[in-house]
Amino acid sequence: MKYLVVKCTELSDQYECDADREPICLTDNYEKFDKYGYEIYEITHGNYFKLVKDYDSTSDKGMAVYKWHNIDEVVDEESEPDEIIAIFKGHTRNDYKKSRIKQIKSDYHFEDSINEIYNDIRCSGAHAEIINGEWVVIGEYIAGFRWSKGF
Repeated sequence: MKYLVVKCTELSDQYECDADREPICLTDNYEKFDKYGYEIYEITHGNYFKLVKDYDSTSDKGMAVYKWHNIDEVVDEESEPDEIIAIFKGHTRNDYKKSRIKQIKSDYHFEDSINEIYNDIRCSGAHAEIINGEWVVIGEYIAGFRWSKGF
């Protein structure tokens, strides 16, 4: 199989187009582009293109515990955390019942109540606290792009 890889940069003007697209290569294996920001098209018989991956999807997504060491530093939406403590690949916010939250609270020393952590994760996909001077988050991630800051 041959695949066309297209690099996509999101645009803020959603009225005209959702992303600026730039074809970058043809490949037999698109694994290294299976992350946020790339569309993948399979080249089918007759040289037609079939979309196999949208730019805002990836097979590597889930929940994780991660942190930023300097809480005074401005962290933008695309900055990666300083440290990834645990990854729960394939998990979603709906996988976190209160019994699981209780264990996470204990394991990672979150201080907020189980109900507050549970509600944050279910509603916004993340919960964050300052623990020992660091910004610690349990939240969703999408490889190559997004680490929820919990705020």
